[in-house]
Amino acid sequence: MDYPEFFAMLASLPFATRRMTLHDQITAIASLKETDDGTYVLRVVTGTRGTAPILFDLETGKERLGQLNRTEIVAASTVVAVNPRTRAVAVERRRPGVPLSSLEKLFSSLGREHGYEQLTIALTPVAGESFLEELQEFERIRRAEVLLTRPNYDWTTNATALVGDLGAASDADVMEVAASASRGQSLRKDGGIVQDIKNFISRPINGLKNVKIIGRKSGGTTESTLSLERHQIREEVTTSRDLEEDEREVMVMDRALQFVDTLEMSTEDITDNDVETTE
Repeated sequence: MDYPEFFAMLASLPFATRRMTLHDQITAIASLKETDDGTYVLRVVTGTRGTAPILFDLETGKERLGQLNRTEIVAASTVVAVNPRTRAVAVERRRPGVPLSSLEKLFSSLGREHGYEQLTIALTPVAGESFLEELQEFERIRRAEVLLTRPNYDWTTNATALVGDLGAASDADVMEVAASASRGQSLRKDGGIVQDIKNFISRPINGLKNVKIIGRKSGGTTESTLSLERHQIREEVTTSRDLEEDEREVMVMDRALQFVDTLEMSTEDITDNDVETTE
């Protein structure tokens, strides 16, 4: 997969074709800009056609329906920065915003419509160092759960360690794997599913959608849950309430581009067979 070529293709598309409709939900690339160093910053919007906003007056307590033109929707938006050479993606998390699943479907759908047959784009989190650090604190691991998406075109190397040939034989895009220890016992921390998780985590580009470790930490009396969702690499952006929305967006876009360039990811020519290890 030539990712620089793929995003150059997206940038060349007319605005009217940079969208996807799924049921009543419309998701579209509202803006897409390439920087001088080959990274991209996008603003993606999503909304439902025909849904008019309810406007509430805080002083009078009265409501009214907002008037929409025939071509307008009430949209939530999200800033996305992409370094196609390293396959690093930074996504603004805001409410309301565009869900990661909608971004995946949008990129996949546009690719399939323009020459990338059977393309499936999956956005997987990049784990912070705190994940492995907290994992070491567990004295007993009662249960480990893994949500794994197909990391490349096929299930190879690291994925095979977790799912064997089952993923390939099932022609699956997503696999769920879980292991529980015997009553009062612990899963091995230096082998099996826990070690496979460590191997995946140590590699930035992997197929892990989420991981949950459930057990008791050293000195603890109750069970704790360690989740990959809570240990992703993040960059916080604080904006002034005095800023206009377009000023705030420019600030977020600039920080997103800076952030995506700091992520140390594998190059796109490294596959599962090249590195045996791991957001």
